[in-house]
Amino acid sequence: MDPKKTKDLQIFNQNMHKLLLQENLFHQELVEIEEALKDIPNSEKNYRIVGKLMISQNKDDLIKRLKNSKESLSSNITDLNKQKESLKMSILKLQDE
Repeated sequence: MDPKKTKDLQIFNQNMHKLLLQENLFHQELVEIEEALKDIPNSEKNYRIVGKLMISQNKDDLIKRLKNSKESLSSNITDLNKQKESLKMSILKLQDE
């Protein structure tokens, strides 16, 4: 394999690694949101962290905010999966050349 293809392959692999790390972070955040959504109905007071502050928040508003965040994260994960698949195809194509 020529040096340019080797360098391109390294770049593709680095990009794949970054996508996997980002996907992992999104999944962790998604799990935290799902846990919060389970806990909110059972709690008397609910708080939201804004910067360094904890602000009391209405249950319904907090649930709505968390559900919106969950949808956004799910969409981001879907987009990352598409990017990973595209990158995987590029890697395979480069390896076959």
